[in-house]
Amino acid sequence: MILAVINIYLPGLYEKYIASNVKILLDSGVYVLLNLNDEKGLSEYQKEFDFLKNDHVFVLNNKRNTMPGYGFNEGMRLALKKNFDYCFFVDQDSIVSEKTVEEIKRHIASCTDFSFLATKIKDEKGKQTLRYFRGNLSKSMTFYSVPLKKYCNDPKINAAGYSGIIVKMSVVRNNHIYINETMGIELDDYDFTYRLSKVVPGYLMNSAVITHPNKKKNRNNRFGELVDAFSLLYFLDRSGRDKKHVENYRYLIGKYGVGVIKQFKMFLMHSVYIEKFLKKTKK
Repeated sequence: MILAVINIYLPGLYEKYIASNVKILLDSGVYVLLNLNDEKGLSEYQKEFDFLKNDHVFVLNNKRNTMPGYGFNEGMRLALKKNFDYCFFVDQDSIVSEKTVEEIKRHIASCTDFSFLATKIKDEKGKQTLRYFRGNLSKSMTFYSVPLKKYCNDPKINAAGYSGIIVKMSVVRNNHIYINETMGIELDDYDFTYRLSKVVPGYLMNSAVITHPNKKKNRNNRFGELVDAFSLLYFLDRSGRDKKHVENYRYLIGKYGVGVIKQFKMFLMHSVYIEKFLKKTKK
């Protein structure tokens, strides 16, 4: 059995996506957990979503912004408690189709030795694959997205964004692997899937597609990813989520990185002189 987990926070225009996704999931035999993460509360959402009364829908009314990691962790705990086999993470601003669920079930049946499976993520027009959602972290924790030509082979991956991943609950239960909520909303998804993949591989599913509108178009090439890997070593007056991203990237390097490039990154990030020079050139 599959439990889909959807975190809801001030959905606004995305309410139509949520309603459509839940209907498709329920019609496909998938159970749903909705994490309500704003002050609106259950009673208000019940006026808008009649599916909340469905016996196959669970609701966690948090009444505050708990961040995605908390909601997905609660989903996995519920899945273990209710003996679900898999958790399916769905962002409130993404779009699922009947074909998506069909292909996920087909992959589950044919690929038994995995910790997580990741859907392909397309833009709102269905033309561009958002590759930065799926890829591999190198030994020095540089992220490389999967080249489009390799998608058709359903390649192994060790890092994936939350949206559209299927997590095998037996791996979570046997190894006590959960999301590190202290990371907030930056790179916690890569950290979680990387730890899963160290136990059992993760795979990309080329034929299972989720649409993710309004997402940035990233530099999906090796040169751009290398630039990011080294520019993100420095704070450079960053604030908010950008600052947290740098902090968490440094954490990943220190925690999991190995080899000469890892040591080089560690040297660079602790060089006060380089940081000062980059700040001057930035101005």
